[in-house]
Amino acid sequence: MRHLLLLLLFVLALSADASAQTAPAAYWVQFTDKANTPYSLSEPEAFLSPRALERRARQGIAVDALDLPVDPAYIQQLLAAGQFQLLGVSRWFNAVTIGSTDTLALDTIDQLPFVAAMRQVARPVQPLQRDRKWDLRAYGTAKGSYDAVYGAGLGQIAMVNGHLLHSLGGARGEGMLIGVLDSGFDGADSIDAFAPLRSRGGIRLTRDLVCPHCDVYQEHWHGRSVLSVMAADRPGQLTGTAPNADYVLVRSEDVHSEFPIEEDNWIEGAELLDSLGCDLLNSSLGYTQFDDSTMDHTYAELDGQTLRIRNDDDLLHNVHSSSAGPNGFNVGQPKAGLVFEFTPRAPEVMVKLGCDVHRWMTAFIGVMAHPYFAVTTATGQFTIPNVPPG
Repeated sequence: MRHLLLLLLFVLALSADASAQTAPAAYWVQFTDKANTPYSLSEPEAFLSPRALERRARQGIAVDALDLPVDPAYIQQLLAAGQFQLLGVSRWFNAVTIGSTDTLALDTIDQLPFVAAMRQVARPVQPLQRDRKWDLRAYGTAKGSYDAVYGAGLGQIAMVNGHLLHSLGGARGEGMLIGVLDSGFDGADSIDAFAPLRSRGGIRLTRDLVCPHCDVYQEHWHGRSVLSVMAADRPGQLTGTAPNADYVLVRSEDVHSEFPIEEDNWIEGAELLDSLGCDLLNSSLGYTQFDDSTMDHTYAELDGQTLRIRNDDDLLHNVHSSSAGPNGFNVGQPKAGLVFEFTPRAPEVMVKLGCDVHRWMTAFIGVMAHPYFAVTTATGQFTIPNVPPG
């Protein structure tokens, strides 16, 4: 019986692993035009809320073709071309994100007359089993007294004079609608600090773009922490910068993996928040490196003209270029917010960057006077097309 039980567990483990390995890949598909969309710029209320239109008018932002929804006929024809699952839609990029394991149909997508471009944004591999992308670190106890209103958060709000905005200006976010794009808002539906927000219906909408059938209040803590900096209202413990504002909570980040599809989620979330008329968008997310290194963003994707280095730590950093040519620099950045911009003077590959204060911090940049370069695959392969003779 024991051997039978072990065999059963082994088979179940293999089955679980196989299902994880065959999860559908995801693809971003961009369409050629919106010529036949049933929507019209003369009737923007069909795809933008009254609040969104009012904000556009107030800020002098015109409604243009980018705001028109994707042609639904193109979406239907694409989905009919194979076993595809619609994962997301972007009107600004006139594109959709689809999931599929139908490799034969995927190979024919670029032959559809209304498809302009296609790229893979997630691979069918088992996601990294990360508990979190953000470390839970103790940076020490708060300095100074615990204020009767702001509690231990007095220091952080005083840094931007938010407490004066509250006391002298009487501005605590009234009338503002703030959209938050993050990894989840675990416990925000029950934590006492958000009780005033919930009781007045201040959370206008929640949306999970990673897992549409999931609950953002059951997913990760990072978005909840970000929300607390703005919306917490628990005098003597923590009061946020805008406790009287209303909020829309959107989950676009998947903490268990890192693929460009999360950028697609972010764009869809930003478009949703814009259509609702949000006054501000808050997002503590950024993407450069992915679980599949061939999808990484590199300096080659930028304009190649200016290197911009910003210190986001309230610590001394020293940015040092170990250049064998004319691209050397050595700049101190003693506090957060300082930005150093450098324009390369001549081609050089590779230039090593480091911090003399923190020796483990390194990076490399390539300065080239031509567009003929590539990023290698995980197996070291690369292709450089259209290289001229010589």
